[in-house]
Amino acid sequence: MIMKFYITTPTLFKSTLSLFVAFWMLCSGAAAQCETYCYAVRDGADSLLMDVYRPALPRADKAAVVYMHGGAFRTGTRADSIDAETCRLLAQQGFLAVSIDYRLGAKGIKMDTINVHNAISTVSRVFRIAVEDFCASVSFVVGHSAEWGIDESKIFFMGSSAGAITVLQTDYCRANQLPWVSELPQGFKPAGVISYAGAIFSTNGDVRYKSAPAPTLFFHGTSDHIVIYDQYLVLNYRFSGTNRLVKSFNRGKYPYWFYRMKDRHHEVSCLMPLTPEIVTDFANAVSKQSVGQYVFDYQNSELKTPEWAKGGLF
Repeated sequence: MIMKFYITTPTLFKSTLSLFVAFWMLCSGAAAQCETYCYAVRDGADSLLMDVYRPALPRADKAAVVYMHGGAFRTGTRADSIDAETCRLLAQQGFLAVSIDYRLGAKGIKMDTINVHNAISTVSRVFRIAVEDFCASVSFVVGHSAEWGIDESKIFFMGSSAGAITVLQTDYCRANQLPWVSELPQGFKPAGVISYAGAIFSTNGDVRYKSAPAPTLFFHGTSDHIVIYDQYLVLNYRFSGTNRLVKSFNRGKYPYWFYRMKDRHHEVSCLMPLTPEIVTDFANAVSKQSVGQYVFDYQNSELKTPEWAKGGLF
């Protein structure tokens, strides 16, 4: 069989090529737009910004993801390369993706000034202001849901490391009606929570929920010593990692997926750009109310382990 291609004029060729390129960009999500907004002003001076990545082809359920970067609450921005790439990939999957800056409460704190007398109050303040800023960003997104074409009942929380701690902590405070989340819209509940190496800080023992947490997608390495895989205990104060949280979810029969990465360290907090399809599958399961309770022993050969990932807490 002989295939013949005819190019009649340069103009026709250029028009056809331009149409093909435009179609390819649309289908690949490369045409996702990014816009920057100020979502809050703190202490009369600090303007908190968010980047909004609008998908070229939105999901049918008009879902959105509000994403918070990591950095031990002392470094990082919404536009760092891994965080921007994460949101671009989410937009390619059809989500409206939002990456936020927030107050870095641990910035400037010298570790040698932390002692038995001030450790709990210091940690509590760092976590509290991060949760407050995250709630303000969610409130801003909800307020613009009609303008941005999203369903406010389909907003997912997502975070890496310090950001994962914050999104888990936010839903924990929401479910327990704690004052840190006063800036969330009244009656708001996220469609789901997505945590890359996160944990929850509790002041009253083991993590328990007065009302059901949102369906949660966990990723964590079993050898993570930066954000602990199991838990730290100090009297009645607990810092509970994913392994401990899954036990709480099992006890309450709350839906979750746990991607457990044996012998991996804190590099799992950088897994976001390698797992957008898993996030999409999870969001689809949430929409179908078919999340269930599943633990997956998972590895990803593309994920490397840098030396910093093998350190201690913060």
